[in-house]
Amino acid sequence: MTQPDRFCLRAPGSMSPRFEARANPPNNKLQMTANRKRTNALFMKHFSSWGIPVIIIVSFSFLALQPGLRTAVPAIAGVTAFITILLAFILYAGEKVAFHWSPGMIIGIAAVLRLLFLFRPPELSDDIYRYLWDGLGTLSGHNPYSMAPSQTRTYNGIYIHLLKHINHPDLITIYPPAAQIIFAIGAFFGGTVLGIKTLLLTIDLA
Repeated sequence: MTQPDRFCLRAPGSMSPRFEARANPPNNKLQMTANRKRTNALFMKHFSSWGIPVIIIVSFSFLALQPGLRTAVPAIAGVTAFITILLAFILYAGEKVAFHWSPGMIIGIAAVLRLLFLFRPPELSDDIYRYLWDGLGTLSGHNPYSMAPSQTRTYNGIYIHLLKHINHPDLITIYPPAAQIIFAIGAFFGGTVLGIKTLLLTIDLA
């Protein structure tokens, strides 16, 4: 007996089920792929718009909780590098997914980052003590260019405190007249480091 024919006849131009499935994949697979791409794009948009700002604020909050910034150099370098990578990711994501950071949001984040350190004492720079010294002198009617802090003879509590922190107290100020006006305005708000820091923060945000 002859073996039964394993092949069947098909209409001319038709394909086998295997090749037909390859040529026309099921619609559910296409739909799943489209849904996955849409979900990834939505996640990228929300992560870029809200997730990264939150991460930036949390990272700088970690620095603000350090007991001393002068000895926290590894933490400062690490956070700075991490934030730089995030911002580079923002540039990359902006070419792939449309998201929006409004000017108000950017300024708001900048304000939060500065407020985290507003009430900390000056640690990474002592220049602000010279700012306050010059500003108080101007408010008192003294010419800040006339003599160095160490040559001043009329001391009170605030001047004695500032003199201990001023860098190069034997030299007269190096800051120009326009800066002296800003220092005087800052010293007007309570005559404290916090007052002049608040003024500088406001100018920075403006």
